[in-house]
Amino acid sequence: MNRLRALSAGTRAETGRFSGVVHSVFARACNVSLDDGRLLALIAAEYGNAPHAVRVQVPGAFAFDRAVRAGERAGCRAGVLRIGTGAIEVRLEDVPRWRARLDDASADLARAEVRSAWRTARRCLHRHNATGWADPADAIDHRVTALYRAAHRLDHPGAVTAIGHLVGVGAGLTPAGDDILVGFLAGLHAGRGASPARERFVNRVNASVRDAARFTNRISAEYLLQAADGAWS
Repeated sequence: MNRLRALSAGTRAETGRFSGVVHSVFARACNVSLDDGRLLALIAAEYGNAPHAVRVQVPGAFAFDRAVRAGERAGCRAGVLRIGTGAIEVRLEDVPRWRARLDDASADLARAEVRSAWRTARRCLHRHNATGWADPADAIDHRVTALYRAAHRLDHPGAVTAIGHLVGVGAGLTPAGDDILVGFLAGLHAGRGASPARERFVNRVNASVRDAARFTNRISAEYLLQAADGAWS
């Protein structure tokens, strides 16, 4: 029995009564697919928080993938999560909650000083690009550029097309196109300001990303759905 101590739980991490099955498992993380369709992640303490994750203190030599396997049952009863046949136990009752504080960094692009700061950041990225940093606008061909231009014009149909060209594109557990979209949604959220037109655009783009999330893998889709709901890592 590996009894692990929970350090924090994201606002979307289920800590009440639930049942599920191990979706995927890695050395320092374990994803549990709940019976209601949601995803819960257990991650080692050295990794950052995530809205759907519980960070746990683990011994240095511990590896989730040596303790449990995909397909094993999991369940939480009386505040205690058990995975496998007594392999892992985590007490979730009263675990401190974590949430991203992006709202505290709101940047109203209607304000001249905010626009100036964003332009300065952009110029800085271009300067670093000369030493090998990737320009965000060239990250995946011209698809990101199309998304940025649609956002600048508050062009929802154009944004939908660009989103469709990015979802699920690229290598990795969370494809690069999905990672870009998560960051893009965070920027939209932080920069929407008090403009009703921008607010409508952001809401429509969020809805489009929720719809498109089914075209990528389950883990990456969770991050897209979270971002569309205003939750970020």
